Amino acid sequence: MQGEAGARLAARKGRCLMAIVMRRVFYGKIGVAGRLVEHHKAGLELLARHGHPLKGRVLTDHESGRSDQVVVEWEVDSMAHYESAFEKLMSNAEAARDFGSWEEKLGEMIHYSVAEQWTLH
Repeated sequence: MQGEAGARLAARKGRCLMAIVMRRVFYGKIGVAGRLVEHHKAGLELLARHGHPLKGRVLTDHESGRSDQVVVEWEVDSMAHYESAFEKLMSNAEAARDFGSWEEKLGEMIHYSVAEQWTLH
């Protein structure tokens, strides 16, 4: 393995730490996949702006499965670390307001979502 990802994995293995990939599949309303992608990119920027940067990525599949489905994945060191950081974030009134507004717009674009948590080995 090369680069930053390889170095992080090697460091994790040396310390017996395993990262978590938080994965959420969003089932969008008809025709909103593009808007969902942009909305999630803006969400990652919003989190970073308020001091909670997450390593994240947004995935789409235009060739199979259900249409207007968007997957978002975030990598965190541990669920405890994530929950602590998110609690701190939400204790900030401005961040809570911004995130609430972002989440409300998200709700207008989706039918529902499914959450998964995967351990990296």
